[in-house]
Amino acid sequence: MSFESIKHLLPPIMHEIMDIIGLEATKALVDAIGGTSFRFSAGVKDCPRYRILCEAIGVEKTTQLLERFRNSDEYIPRCAKAMRALYYAQFKHDFEHLTQYDKKSARMALLQLCPRYKISERTGWKIIHEQINAMAYQPSLFESPC
Repeated sequence: MSFESIKHLLPPIMHEIMDIIGLEATKALVDAIGGTSFRFSAGVKDCPRYRILCEAIGVEKTTQLLERFRNSDEYIPRCAKAMRALYYAQFKHDFEHLTQYDKKSARMALLQLCPRYKISERTGWKIIHEQINAMAYQPSLFESPC
């Protein structure tokens, strides 16, 4: 699954950030400060906020964000629905790989994958059979941060 297929689950600010610093750095940014408001202070290299960004995404990407969001406060959402959609898709992909290519039984594949993904077997079966669709369009995602 590509990140493009879940882009509709992301609020506009994350589209903009992704266009500036790319997918991997955006994921790292969400991991580091997702769920918080962040003041993008320009020109303050010894500021703790600057160091947080540099540690998460590197100096070059930090500079790019600071140039765009100079002296503004932006809420960086956790993007939980989008991340869950990716997580479920990866689980399903790994399950299909184990059962189709490695020729493992479904039960053996779940025994291997459920602990790795920190989900119950019941949730694993739901992902596989019911195809939990965390990727369905949900207008509320755009009305409030995800």
